[in-house]
Amino acid sequence: IDLMVNATPEEKDIIIGQCYFFRAYFHSEIIKFWGRFPYIDRVLSDEYNLTRPDTYKETALRINEDYEKAIALLPVYWDDVILGGEAGGKTEGKNGSRITKGAVYAMQGKNLLIAASPLMNGTTDTYNYDKELCEMAIVAFSNVLKLADEGVYGLVPWENIDEVFWDNSSGYP
Repeated sequence: IDLMVNATPEEKDIIIGQCYFFRAYFHSEIIKFWGRFPYIDRVLSDEYNLTRPDTYKETALRINEDYEKAIALLPVYWDDVILGGEAGGKTEGKNGSRITKGAVYAMQGKNLLIAASPLMNGTTDTYNYDKELCEMAIVAFSNVLKLADEGVYGLVPWENIDEVFWDNSSGYP
């Protein structure tokens, strides 16, 4: 990040926030399918030995740490961020696909809720949820609801229902 030239501290923070999000997101996808996967948070070169964590929860909590870091650095609205001297930078009005603070809260809650499941903690008792992780998931999901209460999120009116479906007719990927 220090090699970035002509970038403001805010722009660097946003890049770092996106990096934390994607590292957490991809690890959460990996552990959903492969279970207790080592959390890789450094460059691996030459000889390396990665030991599997003892529990799924251990990796899920490492993922949660990166989601927390991303939340602290990412914006609620991309169009409001000043990039390159203008709001939203060169992508103003086309920032709908970017990762936001609210989306990270939602992914954080999902990661914690999956980790709380008895299927992920190695028990055969289907009612043995990890209460600590459930409570952490509640906090994450409640932060999404707080943003909704502030008007950040809402239901799409019926007359605009087509906006919720993918449409590539504009040529915007």
